[in-house]
Amino acid sequence: MNNRKSILIAVRNEMEKERILSALTGKDTFYIAGIAKDEADVIIKSEKLKPDALIIDLFSSGISKPDLVRFVGRRSPSTLIIVLGNPEEDDLEDELTALLFYAGISGFVCKNEDLDILALITELVFSGRKYISASVVTRLFKMYSFISQFPERPAELNSDFFSPAEYSIVTYLAKGLSDEEIAEDLHLSEGTIKNCLTNIRRKTNMKTRLEIVMFSLIFGLVRLDKASWNDKIDGLFQKKL
Repeated sequence: MNNRKSILIAVRNEMEKERILSALTGKDTFYIAGIAKDEADVIIKSEKLKPDALIIDLFSSGISKPDLVRFVGRRSPSTLIIVLGNPEEDDLEDELTALLFYAGISGFVCKNEDLDILALITELVFSGRKYISASVVTRLFKMYSFISQFPERPAELNSDFFSPAEYSIVTYLAKGLSDEEIAEDLHLSEGTIKNCLTNIRRKTNMKTRLEIVMFSLIFGLVRLDKASWNDKIDGLFQKKL
């Protein structure tokens, strides 16, 4: 009994909570240690319970999922994190960029799958492996295939390729921030952010936000200052807590 793994669930929607609990309750290898209803609650309970795993299914209310994942990872580094997402959501590209490439999650599960397999996925993660839903893998494979059309760095890509504002915006895209959040941080209007994104798409010939970020990182057009990003996360949560 003492060898059972503990799981903290972060879910705001009651219907989704029942789906998750139905898939996970009554298992021999792990148990539900608690349920968090918002981002601040996740931080408080993660630090208190030190769960072996955290399953996140939260709609953002001021804190993005990438920021939440990184914050939990810093405060409870032994906690494995599984994120539930919807491939039909417009901001999936942003979440994938930060979650899969920077935040260090152990699993990404599409919510349109049968959540009865969530227990198997959780056990897989506990065994030291990672899980990414097939539909997400397909999207990423297509993305890498698209990027691979550029066998070498195009000559016109230099340090002046992006304007200072465009550079800042691409950096924020890599952190999973929305247009609204970027506008607030840069003290610009959302209209200005959208216009800059239009210019960035034209310059890079990339359509989605994930394409823009991958293109920019692969060719060294942006660098991420992870230390300052961590400070920003601390500040965001201090406001909520």
